[in-house]
Amino acid sequence: MVDQQWAHQEDRDRFVEVVRKASEFGYKLRKEGIRTNNVIRIDSATSVEEWAKNPTEGTKLIAETFRRACDAAAEYGERLAAEGEICWGGMQSWKSMLDTLEMVDS
Repeated sequence: MVDQQWAHQEDRDRFVEVVRKASEFGYKLRKEGIRTNNVIRIDSATSVEEWAKNPTEGTKLIAETFRRACDAAAEYGERLAAEGEICWGGMQSWKSMLDTLEMVDS
């Protein structure tokens, strides 16, 4: 297991739970006609420096967490959008982003 702070299971579980709550809230807003789309934006929430300490394992953890988050969002008819940005590990370049998304496979 990677020893970076962001890799802790409790933190990743909390991330998935926040996505679940956001998805439930988004569903309620769509149902009321207030919200017109069903997409929630997410990111890896880790720095490039932390991720770079072990990119292979880091990307696996990000992908596993994103897959779980996709399942949580799908329960409410929501979809997730991971927008690559230079400040987030595993998402900081087109190549890293492609590797991450291919591992998520959702």
